Amino acid sequence: MARNPKMKNYQFRVKKKGRWVWKNLRHRAPKLIRGSVIIFISCIALALVGGTGYLMCRASFFQVKEVSVHGCARIQRERVIQLADLKGKNIISLNLREVARRIKQERWIEQVVVRRELPDRIEIYLKERQAVALVNLDAIWLVDEKGRVFRRVGDGEYFDLPMLTGLSREYLEREPQKASQLIRQALTLVPLVQERIGLSQENISEIHINPDTGFSFYDVESAIQVKLGLSDFYEKLERYRKLRGAMDSERTPRVIDLRYKDKILVTLDEAHTNHGSKEVKKNG
Repeated sequence: MARNPKMKNYQFRVKKKGRWVWKNLRHRAPKLIRGSVIIFISCIALALVGGTGYLMCRASFFQVKEVSVHGCARIQRERVIQLADLKGKNIISLNLREVARRIKQERWIEQVVVRRELPDRIEIYLKERQAVALVNLDAIWLVDEKGRVFRRVGDGEYFDLPMLTGLSREYLEREPQKASQLIRQALTLVPLVQERIGLSQENISEIHINPDTGFSFYDVESAIQVKLGLSDFYEKLERYRKLRGAMDSERTPRVIDLRYKDKILVTLDEAHTNHGSKEVKKNG
């Protein structure tokens, strides 16, 4: 019986393909084995790391036992520890950013840094705000050196600081950047008035802020309101210093308006004179 030529070619191809597969498998086997070993070792290592981490997060050895607080001046250390809420917490699993967020609920605190000291110690570093003035809004609030209103003055609290008036809570919320800028300008006025006029802080009863017309202050020693406008404070205070030295004690001014470059408006005290406002030339 004659063989079918097609069957012969088919058998040849199958035999040849089988030899190729076996040869290719022998060539790749070492790489496959090495890869399998690496994967197996990696899985074992991950399991060990994960198990170790789990045990460390549960071990009492890593529970917070000591908390050190640095930078406390006005606020009490106990208050900071209370806000941090670290009692019984594991130092490994502790979220330091969340701890700092809780501490910053205290408005006196401007910056917080929280660090781990293994195995059981937490270090907290604080930067407190410095109150430099009071501002009368819906109540009396404290202002820091950057012009930020940060804390309401509580009942029974007393702060010997300059008072800023004229702004409202609504204006502060509507124009926060402009309000902060005006407050910073007002803060520069206090030392400038002390330097140029020689008034103590106690003799500057308040700095009044009007967003449209500018700043004025009250000279307690002479019982005079001095209006300065929005700029050129140094020059205007120099004019007031000279005018103050030449004032007649029998006719006490009530208001001195220095907002104009070519004149000074003086409102006399009606208790001592029948005249109202008087215009004084700058060089007069």
